[in-house]
Amino acid sequence: SFLKKNIKIVLLTVLFGVTYNFIVDPIATNLSIWTVSSDNSLGIMIFGFPIEDIVFFALVALTISSATLSFIHSLKYGRLGKIFR
Repeated sequence: SFLKKNIKIVLLTVLFGVTYNFIVDPIATNLSIWTVSSDNSLGIMIFGFPIEDIVFFALVALTISSATLSFIHSLKYGRLGKIFR
């Protein structure tokens, strides 16, 4: 499939998204822009981050990269490509 052929792009996007959020999340937490409630957290920490945050960071980046590649594929090979040609 198109996504499998572009797995490097997907993985790099996820890596970038997670890395970016590892930098931004502590800043936002320290500025009280958002907080992590211990009542709503599993309490599992990885590198000082709740596991929920890491999963969220990765899923958002994965969703964005997959959607973008799907859109590009549809422009190139699908109905959208016929509309914009």
